Amino acid sequence: MGGAEAADGDALAAARTRLGKYALAADAWRSSVKLDPANGDDPRYAARLADAAAVIAPLPAAAPGGAAFTAMSRSDLEAFLKARAAAAMAAQARVAEAVQPTAEGTPTHALDPKLRAEIAQTLRETRRQFVAAGLEYAVRRYGIRETAFSEGYAVLIFQDRAWELPKDPAPKTKDASASGS
Repeated sequence: MGGAEAADGDALAAARTRLGKYALAADAWRSSVKLDPANGDDPRYAARLADAAAVIAPLPAAAPGGAAFTAMSRSDLEAFLKARAAAAMAAQARVAEAVQPTAEGTPTHALDPKLRAEIAQTLRETRRQFVAAGLEYAVRRYGIRETAFSEGYAVLIFQDRAWELPKDPAPKTKDASASGS
């Protein structure tokens, strides 16, 4: 992209996103950040969303109610992102309720396998929807960084572990429990 400006990188990233070339879109947004670091917050967030999309694709084209992300208004996208973030946090809260951690932060018992599978599936689908809506928001250059930060879901863009369930504790053996006494 010799001689290109940051806006060119953003346009290339948007085109690649529309084509489903998420890893290449992330590269273009990172190039945009390098070309104009002072204004790189939105491309940095968009690149992270595109990186996630490359891993979790295919992304849905529409919300569960049937409205296409490309047809949603800015306020509809914002409401949808906020709702998906709340759904992810609610799923994590269900895990926290089911498995109370010790003072060291490790769970006291394993999560029921059926509940684990249900919550993991919910998180996967919620993340796909969140990323799809977030990319649409970013492609339109609405200011994903400010919205994600002010609405409290920036962590869901940057931390994969926010979408993962904690590992179950290792089963205690007789020897391990006997040596502690």
